[in-house]
Amino acid sequence: MRYHRNAKTNVNQRQAIKESLEPTRKLAEIYKVSHVTTAKWKKTDHTGDKSHRPDLIHYAVPPEFWKIIKKARESLKLPLDDLLIQLADYVPNLKRGNLYRILLHYKLNKLTEKERREIKKFKIYPPGFLHIDCFYLPKINKQRQYCYLAVDRATRMLFLRVYPRKNKEAAADFLVQAMGFYPFRIHTILTDNGGEFTTKGRQGFYGRKLETQVPFELICSLAGIDHRKTKFKHPWTNGMAERMVRTVKEHTTKLEKYATPEEATFSILQFEVSYNFTSRLKALEFKTPYQTVDDWFIKEPKLFIKNPNELLTIR
Repeated sequence: MRYHRNAKTNVNQRQAIKESLEPTRKLAEIYKVSHVTTAKWKKTDHTGDKSHRPDLIHYAVPPEFWKIIKKARESLKLPLDDLLIQLADYVPNLKRGNLYRILLHYKLNKLTEKERREIKKFKIYPPGFLHIDCFYLPKINKQRQYCYLAVDRATRMLFLRVYPRKNKEAAADFLVQAMGFYPFRIHTILTDNGGEFTTKGRQGFYGRKLETQVPFELICSLAGIDHRKTKFKHPWTNGMAERMVRTVKEHTTKLEKYATPEEATFSILQFEVSYNFTSRLKALEFKTPYQTVDDWFIKEPKLFIKNPNELLTIR
């Protein structure tokens, strides 16, 4: 039995008070409490403390998102911090603390030893596997801009470009520029199922399937690039791009306010350079993306279409 921190009596004393025929003031002297307290326990139907749990609880994370978190944990089997990274952009007000409490509610707060062994890590690929995504920038002077992002899985080399629209023309232009930026051949690309990237799962008039490819898919086909898409309505499966989007925002749009769209674009491009040449990443054994590209060039020069030193000209 847990008592309220200010409780003056225990369950046995309360039961004795309730069953006693003595007046309340006499009982108050016996148990060294006020006669109000003894009167309360004489009249009550129970001898335990009333729960202090509020009748209505306001949750930071809306309850309708709890099942999404449960499903993601069961299917991805990610540790707490990794799961937070994957879901933070999709679940409102999600923090490490309330994520843990939600998992605890479903008794999923700990991975079993078997689940730990089954956790799949990113398959190791040589340079040329790009994760691509698009995110919007805050409106500046009533103008909306969109940033396209590509990050290479092996080297973490980052490429960013800002466009006034999010459409298939912008996506195609971004892909062409990315192919010219990276010094190695691009062999695989992973995107979500947005209309700027693919016609997969989309329908035309009267429910007809769209047979024509968008320019992004056509360029991939002509260049011999394997274009892969995430599972429908599972954007977090492109986790590397999603995490990089968050990193870019944390160092640009969430850190500063810009007076003009041009100023925002300049800041984002500056971050790209800073990240590629100065960020020492744990995943790369504390090397920068550029240093990792250079190491791959020495080890596997056949993968490259130009010398990585040409990247130094953009600094």
